[in-house]
Amino acid sequence: LPAGQNVCALPPELAYQPDKTRNIELGARASLFDRRLQLTGSIYHVKWSGLQVPSRTVNGAVGITVNGSSAVSKGAEFTARLKITPNLTFQGTYSYTDAKLTANAPRLVVSQGVSYDAFAGDRLPGSSRHAASAQLTYTHELGNGAEIEANWATTYKGDVYSRIGLRGNGEVIPDYITHRASITYHAEHFDLGIFADNIFDKYAITGINNDISSFNQVRRGIVERYYGQSILTPRRVGIDFRFHVLGEDFIEAGARALSNDLLASGNGDEFDCAILNPPYRKIRAASRERRLLRKIGVETSNLYAGFLAVTIKLLA
Repeated sequence: LPAGQNVCALPPELAYQPDKTRNIELGARASLFDRRLQLTGSIYHVKWSGLQVPSRTVNGAVGITVNGSSAVSKGAEFTARLKITPNLTFQGTYSYTDAKLTANAPRLVVSQGVSYDAFAGDRLPGSSRHAASAQLTYTHELGNGAEIEANWATTYKGDVYSRIGLRGNGEVIPDYITHRASITYHAEHFDLGIFADNIFDKYAITGINNDISSFNQVRRGIVERYYGQSILTPRRVGIDFRFHVLGEDFIEAGARALSNDLLASGNGDEFDCAILNPPYRKIRAASRERRLLRKIGVETSNLYAGFLAVTIKLLA
């Protein structure tokens, strides 16, 4: 091996330096028509030095990270939310991103062992210039305090470059549009719904591994499979079931429920199963936890035992 080479990596390929950014962002919000229409918008400018980008070693095509020159990313983001009726809401988003090099970067991209220069103005990979979404949501309240929610969402993702400025056999990953729909029953302690992702079964490429020059490459009579494409998940239909997690102190909530406090929210809940991993620590005689446990007839100096006692009483 040449002096300083580590396996496939040449000395300049062994390490990379931190990158730095300087960000400026300006945003605004507005509410109109008695807050039925809410608007937000922002513009930003990011100045980037020591840009980190994916590359490959000249020998062996091993994936590495290298530093480019300098770059800039500037753009705008907008969101609008309109309450069409008390039950029907529309929400839309749009973003524009212009990310490109601002200085030449020699030998930045490697393909088939050949280094390619990148130049000021070359578009950066991995981000789309245009992205947008639109969502329509209808809710209907039921007599028992629950509600039914129907939702349709459409998302647009603009084209993406697989490599800086398409250098070194880079490709344009085409834009695509997807649709999602769902109907959900929202109860106090759980949500139950049916959903469909990618309703029209759109086929779209979402990423590229290596580059097209290695597609079906043959060496010594063997086809090497280094080139690959990631694709959008096909149509998916399913059932979504979620529990609501309460962000409360368990000892306090359990003592409140067991002491028959009629003014406390959540009183009267019934449980038939418990899965728990209680904390283990001592609790002082004058501690808050000890006082709460005494109210429900539990006397213990260990928080673990207190959890178990409250759980057993809630299951009784």
